[in-house]
Amino acid sequence: MFANITLVFSMFVVGFFGAPKPPQHAPAVDSLTIEANAEAVKRVAYDYFVLVGREDEFECFSGIAHGESRWNPEAVGDSGKSWGLVQRHIPTHGLPPMPWSIEDQVQWAMDYADKRYGGLCPAWKVWQGNIAIYGWGWW
Repeated sequence: MFANITLVFSMFVVGFFGAPKPPQHAPAVDSLTIEANAEAVKRVAYDYFVLVGREDEFECFSGIAHGESRWNPEAVGDSGKSWGLVQRHIPTHGLPPMPWSIEDQVQWAMDYADKRYGGLCPAWKVWQGNIAIYGWGWW
């Protein structure tokens, strides 16, 4: 019951106020800076995989994170309805807790993939299959 109330409330908040917006940044940065930031985010994510003993799934997660956000933990997609490294769909899964750290995003992806697909590697296979069928990935 509370999950339904939370989902309805989250949908109301997103519908009324819009999806959470990432912080505004300084003017555009060059591609080298973007690549350096992506590498730093990858390192934090990999360290978390090692910490929880799931480093064997990192490459599968990496494929999803690269395809969904190019490793940008503040990426916004689907007209503001999806957010983060793996594009958590806010109308479906609710607003994430703030601040939503890289580690939080990785753990959420692990939990979601485990429940829906049985792990990150089966989720990665679904993502790749959707690219082949529809021309764009989703999981």
